Amino acid sequence: MHANSMEERLSGNRKIEEAIVQVKEDPSDKNYRNLLETIQAQIAEKRCVLVPIEQKRADDGAELTSFRAVQYENERYLAAFTSLEELQKGASTEYTAYDIRLFLDVVEETADVSGAVLNPWNEPYMLYPETVRILRENSLLHEAVHYAVQKHAGQYRKGTVMPYIGHPLETMQILNSMGAEI
Repeated sequence: MHANSMEERLSGNRKIEEAIVQVKEDPSDKNYRNLLETIQAQIAEKRCVLVPIEQKRADDGAELTSFRAVQYENERYLAAFTSLEELQKGASTEYTAYDIRLFLDVVEETADVSGAVLNPWNEPYMLYPETVRILRENSLLHEAVHYAVQKHAGQYRKGTVMPYIGHPLETMQILNSMGAEI
């Protein structure tokens, strides 16, 4: 992967780091929601994280690559880093740039881990199974909204200066507040 494309795919992850700091300083519902929304925005943008990997040899001699798990308080977590700087704060390791949504899929499907840990060398933040599930479920909706906003940019409701996309988004919020599955 070229450096520019990796930098592009990591761009915006600083916002995740800032949201983690906010949650750690003030673990309010507002800051937690902001963290989830920030991660979901990065998923919608098809951004990636850096995931430590290890090479193993299968019984048949084939080389296998797997994500490296880290140990915290007797639990195993899959590690991911929001930037190369975060990755380099710890021991040298091989890594791969991996789509955030796909990483969360792997976390949820890996039976022997208790979730994911972001930036384990510096300011670790655990993503427990329920959080991973929420991020995975809501990321598709977030991607759809992001796509609609982009496609309707510059369009306005007839005879107004209100953006067209406002009405469908308001309708979605009303349905959500009524408990509809969206």
